[in-house]
Amino acid sequence: MANPPNNETRRYRPDSIFKWIMNRRFTRLGIQIQTQVEVGYLPLTIDVVIVPRDETEQQKVKLEIALPDVGPHNLIEFKSENDRLTISDLQIIVARANLYMSQNNLIAPDLTVTIICAGTPKKVLSHYPSHIKFESIGGGYYRSRDQLPNPCRRDQRTGSDP
Repeated sequence: MANPPNNETRRYRPDSIFKWIMNRRFTRLGIQIQTQVEVGYLPLTIDVVIVPRDETEQQKVKLEIALPDVGPHNLIEFKSENDRLTISDLQIIVARANLYMSQNNLIAPDLTVTIICAGTPKKVLSHYPSHIKFESIGGGYYRSRDQLPNPCRRDQRTGSDP
């Protein structure tokens, strides 16, 4: 983008103008930038979503599949022996959970994310000692009481920013 479009009758979106300005400024410094960078690929799917209608159904879900925590919205990811949970996988799962919250106007306490792994995800458990704390609750179950990192979420219930 060498020059901004010069058709005065046409309105420009602030997003396009911002990108043009950023490109121009960094090009002058000899630094290449990219705009409209896709960070995901389709399909962005979650293995299983369970949304019980009330607390009675939450208890049924808890008993049926032996989940330690069941809430109003439950996302379940499965990682098999051939598809081990990696640090990158966890980051993608957190991103999908944040996207799910955004699309469903939820706040973090309304969402439970469960990852069922065929083996112990040792690298993941040791990689996040300061960011996400995991505790063993027995029988191969690990729990994190930490909320998903999402500092830019607007509280849909109160309408306020965090």
